Amino acid sequence: MRTPAFLGAVAALICQAALAQPLPVFPPAKWQDTFFGTVVDDPYRALENEKDPAVAAWMKAHADHAHAALEGLAGYAKLKARITELDNATASRIGGLDRLRDGTLFFQRRGASDNTFKLYRRDADGKERLLVDPDDWQKETGRPHAINYFEPSPDGSVVAIGISPGGNELASLYLIDTASRRRIGEPIDRARYSGVSWLPDGKSFFYTRGPVVAEGAPVSENFKNRRAYLHVVGTDPKMDVPIVGVDGNPKVPVLPTQNPYVKRTPGSDFAVLAVYDGVQREVRLYAAPGAAAGRADAPWVKVCDVDDKVTGFAVHGNQIYLRTHRDSSRSSIVRTNLAAPNFKGAEAVVPAGEGVIEGMAAASDGLYITVRDGALKRLQRLAWGAKQPAEVRLPMEGAVSLISATPEAEGVVVGLASWT
Repeated sequence: MRTPAFLGAVAALICQAALAQPLPVFPPAKWQDTFFGTVVDDPYRALENEKDPAVAAWMKAHADHAHAALEGLAGYAKLKARITELDNATASRIGGLDRLRDGTLFFQRRGASDNTFKLYRRDADGKERLLVDPDDWQKETGRPHAINYFEPSPDGSVVAIGISPGGNELASLYLIDTASRRRIGEPIDRARYSGVSWLPDGKSFFYTRGPVVAEGAPVSENFKNRRAYLHVVGTDPKMDVPIVGVDGNPKVPVLPTQNPYVKRTPGSDFAVLAVYDGVQREVRLYAAPGAAAGRADAPWVKVCDVDDKVTGFAVHGNQIYLRTHRDSSRSSIVRTNLAAPNFKGAEAVVPAGEGVIEGMAAASDGLYITVRDGALKRLQRLAWGAKQPAEVRLPMEGAVSLISATPEAEGVVVGLASWT
C-alpha cells in the first residue's frame, strides 16, 4: 500500500521534472502596422492563430509549467480545496437586472448546480418564475448556449434576448412571450451587441445587426459594417430596413469599423443615436424626434462629437445629461436640450470635484451618480431642480455600481461590494 508521504514525494518529483523542462520560446517575426502615420511593431501576431500547431504546443507547454509550479507549492492543494468550498457555498449568483415602472424585475441567476445563467421574472408581489433557460437550446441542438443580453418591453409582456451557442458570443436575438414562455417569430441572427431599445408602444424596438459574412472571410469581418434597424414584433426580420450605418442616412456618417445604437428613453419625445468607434470610450451622439427616428431619412442632429470627450449620457424628458472629461480628467456632467442640442453652450450641472464621476442614470426622482473616491465608489443623487447632488447613505462602504434605473420610477437598483 502506498503511503500519503510516498505519493506526495512522487507528485513532488513529477512537478520538479515538469519545472526542469526548458520552456519553448516563441520566435518573434517582423510584423508591422501603420496607424495614422505611426508604425507599430507586432512581433507576436502569429500567437493569435490558435489553430497553428506550433502555437498550441507553445500554449500547452507554458500551461503545464504553470500548473506544475502551482501544485508544487506547499499548502496549495489545501488552499485550492478551501477556495472551491467557499465558492460553492454561494447559493446563487445574480447577473444583469432590469426593473420596470411597476416594480417588476427581470434578472439572470445561476444556481450553484447550474451550468449557465437563466432569466427570471419577479413580479411586484414577489412571485417569481423562470422565463428563459439556455439549456433548452442545448437540448434542441446538442450545443451549450448562453444568454448575452436581454431587454423587456415597457409592459413586460415580451422580452428580447440574445442567445449564443458554444461560447462564441455571436448571438441571435429571440423574442419571448413572458406569459407562455413561447418564442415569437423567427430569431434575428448576427445580433451580437444588439443594443435593444423598445419604443413606448412595446410593439417595436431598435437593434443593431452585423453583416452577412462570406464563408472563409476573416473573423474581423463580423465586427464591421454594423447597422441599426427598427423591428416590429410579429413581422419577418428579413424585411427590416437599416436606418443608420455604412451607406445609410447621410446626416450620420458611419465608418465600417463604427457601431451605431439607437436608444429611446421612456418619457422623452426624442431618440438618441450613439456611434461608437471600437473600444474608444468617447462617443458621438445625435438626436431626432422619436416619431421619425425609425425612418431611413430621419432628421438626426448632432449633440456632441468625439472631441467633446463625452463618455456617458442619460436622458430625462427632453434633456440629455452628458458626462465629459473635456475640462477635467475627473469628469463633469453638463446638460442640453434634445430639441436644440448645443454642447458648447451646455449648462454644467455637476462640476468636476475631488472624486471621479464614473456613471449616472436617470430615475423619476433625480439623476443618480457614482463617484470614485480612492478605492471607494460612492452614490449621489441630483434631485431634479436641485443645485447640487446629495450623498446617498449606503449600508456599508465599498464599491457601488449602477444596475438599473428608469425615468418612470423612483430610485435605482445598485450593486454594492465591500472588502469582505
